Amino acid sequence: MSALRAASTDLEAVADLYLTILRNPPTATSPISTTAEASIDDSSEDDAGEQDRLDGDNGENNVDPSFHSTWNALRTLMVIASGDYSRKSMLVERGVFPVLIDLLTRNEQPKVIQLVAEVIWALCVGHPANKVKAAECGAIEPLLSHLRKSVSKEVQQAVLQSLWSMSYTVPSTQTAIVNLGTLPILYDIMRENDLDLMYSATGLLFHVTSQPVNRLAVAKAGLVPHIIRFVQFIRTSAANNSRHLIATLTLANVVDLTHPDMDTYIGPHERQVVLKLIEEFVCSQNVDEPQTELLWVNVQPIIDLLLSSAVEVQLLGCYLVANLGKTNQYKSKFYTEGAIEPLQRILS
Repeated sequence: MSALRAASTDLEAVADLYLTILRNPPTATSPISTTAEASIDDSSEDDAGEQDRLDGDNGENNVDPSFHSTWNALRTLMVIASGDYSRKSMLVERGVFPVLIDLLTRNEQPKVIQLVAEVIWALCVGHPANKVKAAECGAIEPLLSHLRKSVSKEVQQAVLQSLWSMSYTVPSTQTAIVNLGTLPILYDIMRENDLDLMYSATGLLFHVTSQPVNRLAVAKAGLVPHIIRFVQFIRTSAANNSRHLIATLTLANVVDLTHPDMDTYIGPHERQVVLKLIEEFVCSQNVDEPQTELLWVNVQPIIDLLLSSAVEVQLLGCYLVANLGKTNQYKSKFYTEGAIEPLQRILS
């Protein structure tokens, strides 16, 4: 036990050192030793790849004398944040979010911004409290600023993944993302036909549209035709099944919105196309193959599918209840959160 405490103390000391470096980056004339990184015992083989990225030919490492120290500090924090739940908590308790947000607001180097976004993603994955804390500390607006102005695919991808992770199961963040003007940015991204970016944008839209209040805004922003197009791109490839699932769920969330103005944004023909794509997806699935993409997701948006007036959307809801309900965790959630009544209604 004493050895475990010592290891934890060492890791906290490493975290404090690198947070200090990020708060006060050394200049070329005042270098700081970074040998403490060696005390982290779970650095991955990807470190070599990270260093290759650092040594790329865009010349960023020659622009700012603090670039190397900033990069190495972020890379070390990424290793720690990629660890277990307690390590993520430890970093947040030591003030990592204000440090990262400060970097987002004062640094314009694409490689740094990308890595900051990746660290935020790692801190939030699988950690509900950190998702909320990131938004409370003000991470959304500077991330959106870089998403809006960056021409780097790597930065855009990292920011989208970070926002996706922050919004996963957090209704307040899902609504804030819409209110801060994200949808026009996502519209521009979805028009570019880059499947990786389209997937990340659609993943963010899936969580945004799990809140009914956001669905009309997504339709108004003209995003539905681009989500349809994305599904049509990927539906024939088994390798894209997780992408297909997320895009189909996003369409299901939006298409069933009952609002006086909805036909203005999703016409009868477009609605039929969406419903057909939803039906095709469900019919192509094996209910016994777990949908790992939905691990830890809130079940209420899935139950909402059962309440739809469209049979195709109900079918999608039934498939997901059957799929996720194979685990005791979700079986209990569906029971306690009210899935039984709408299922009985569908059967009657």
